[in-house]
Amino acid sequence: MGGAPTIRRSEFALRAATEQDLEDITRVHVEGFTEEPYVHYCFPLRDEYLEDYWEWTKREYLDYLQQPEKYLVHVLKSGTDDAAAAKPVGVAVWNLAVLSNATAVRSLFAAIVLPPMCC
Repeated sequence: MGGAPTIRRSEFALRAATEQDLEDITRVHVEGFTEEPYVHYCFPLRDEYLEDYWEWTKREYLDYLQQPEKYLVHVLKSGTDDAAAAKPVGVAVWNLAVLSNATAVRSLFAAIVLPPMCC
């Protein structure tokens, strides 16, 4: 029968992300979240200015990684014969301290005058 292949759990590994994962995390986000409403709202010209979109997305995830008391960041890696060579295929961020203040990216945005239509 046709259809989607069955994937066994052993073919994936979920692990804590590190700063060494930033390029892969950014790639997963840029390629995987293209239709999210906030992406359309905050980055309406992302197709024209992909480098800027890439950089701000990378900074956002760096901010998450640098606040482990507030955010838990994990990557999902697909299984290969060489586990070290496996690239992340998914990313998840959990806000562990919803009522505490975030830092870094918010302060970067505060220093920039943005048009009213942007985040």
